[in-house]
Amino acid sequence: MRAAALAITAVATVALVTGCSSTPGEDLEDWYTSGGEKQIEQMREDASRVNEVSMGTFNQMGPACEDLLKHLPAAEDLDAIPDEPAQITWKAALKGLRKGATECKAGVGSEDGAKASRGIMTVQLDGLPNLRDTVSRIKDKLASD
Repeated sequence: MRAAALAITAVATVALVTGCSSTPGEDLEDWYTSGGEKQIEQMREDASRVNEVSMGTFNQMGPACEDLLKHLPAAEDLDAIPDEPAQITWKAALKGLRKGATECKAGVGSEDGAKASRGIMTVQLDGLPNLRDTVSRIKDKLASD
């Protein structure tokens, strides 16, 4: 009797575990709707603002770079994107955004225009393109599933 009860419990557990598995597309959609979309949009807004002030004054560059640095930790703390190519470009985007915003802030702080400009260029050339690639990959995957 006890063996039969254990066997039924084991079968029910296997059925629950295998019945509840999700597809890669569902996992990606869950990531996107549970914070991923919000953080991607915040990074896009902040990086676009840094891009817009690239020819501006230190008073314009500083706050833009500081806002990006302020919002980066929330994006960096997200769980990994459940799509390897998107995760690779996301990590590259965050790395470029952090490096660029850090250098920009340091350049503004020391009133070193060349350093601030190098930081902004890093955001423009490393952060933004990888961010666009991440968004494109996610949207393509979600549309195809």
